[in-house]
Amino acid sequence: MKGMPTVKLRLTLAALAATGLALGMTGCNMLTPQATTEEYNPSDGRNGDTGEVAVRNVLLVVDPSDTSRASLSGTFVNNADSAQSIDITVDGTQLQLQLEPGMSIFGSADNQLIVQLADAVAGQTINSTFTAGEGEALSLPLQVISTDVVGYEDLGPTPEPTTDDTETE
Repeated sequence: MKGMPTVKLRLTLAALAATGLALGMTGCNMLTPQATTEEYNPSDGRNGDTGEVAVRNVLLVVDPSDTSRASLSGTFVNNADSAQSIDITVDGTQLQLQLEPGMSIFGSADNQLIVQLADAVAGQTINSTFTAGEGEALSLPLQVISTDVVGYEDLGPTPEPTTDDTETE
């Protein structure tokens, strides 16, 4: 049985092969950053903080039949113990909100923030600024989403009242 490796030699070679395989399989992660440690916006909206107000998942929703108006959809979390004022500027339109402590959600038909735009196109981004109290101004490029996109059908701006809508019988 000359030339046959001994049991010890076979075990040593198997251990070396396993170690080499393990290092080869995991070595690429030594050079690649972990995606789970990177903060990003997992949705279409943008996030940020200004003063004691957290701005979450904010975006603009437009109806393709009238791209001069958009609904500002998102969540604002007032982390203070008292009401906070937040100033919002989107494409020249200025809004001011009073936020009670806790969470305020905007975008549904009964709680809309309408912004006048210069013919927004779905897919573009529009610069905006959010400033709460004495907090630093938060600049965010907001994504413009069409009501044609699944999940956003009911978040577009409600139609402006016409003279027929305001007449009473």
